[in-house]
Amino acid sequence: MKKPLPLCLLLLRIAIFMILLIWAIDKFMRPGGESAVYQHVYRLPPIPIMLMYVIGGFQILLATCFVIGIQRTLTSGLVLLGMIIYTLASYRFYMPPFRGDNLLFFAAWPMLAVCISLYLLRKQDTLFAIS
Repeated sequence: MKKPLPLCLLLLRIAIFMILLIWAIDKFMRPGGESAVYQHVYRLPPIPIMLMYVIGGFQILLATCFVIGIQRTLTSGLVLLGMIIYTLASYRFYMPPFRGDNLLFFAAWPMLAVCISLYLLRKQDTLFAIS
């Protein structure tokens, strides 16, 4: 059972990286739209475009460190923290699930489970990871 574990963890790490990267790139491609998401989901005031670029840059840096396994405790912990915040902040959109785009928010739960798993198994997540 131990042989496929590092490969499975690598695949999960790459999958989460792809999502994080797309979310980060979106901050550069549609900063106004992302600001609206922050207002709607997190109930934050409008975020200036320049700050959205900074957030996107940080997310790209974090996602890159995460996928190549640098400082696994820190990077997987930050990714997990971000996913917890997103999942819990979206609570208003879980009910009713079939209204508008609410069903899309349920994808956060399996992503959260993957992030928890990667954090808990970070010491076994060694394939193509920089220690």
